[in-house]
Amino acid sequence: MSYATSADFLGSEPDRIERDFWAFHVSNPRVYDELREHALELRHRGRSHYGIKALFEVVRFHRALDTTDKCSEWKLNNSFTSLYARMLMANEPELRGFFRTRIRRAAFTHRMQGGDH
Repeated sequence: MSYATSADFLGSEPDRIERDFWAFHVSNPRVYDELREHALELRHRGRSHYGIKALFEVVRFHRALDTTDKCSEWKLNNSFTSLYARMLMANEPELRGFFRTRIRRAAFTHRMQGGDH
């Protein structure tokens, strides 16, 4: 599957959290797939909106059950929730407007300062 890039759905160069998000996403594409699956199921059951953080917790729960390694490095970073919401809405026509988003503080600060310093 071809995914929208940061510039496609955020509109500018990525900040540190966005770069970390893309590195995580490339290494863990199943997270997107699981979030997409749960969001589409909710949409098909008639929900017009839902919280991405609730879906993150569902994925965490299922991963905890699926993982036998108690010291696993696999973690979902809470800083990625809004980025997953934006990517899902950019890539999945059925999910446009499904998650409510705000301006990310880190991104706003990054852009006001002219990039990384």
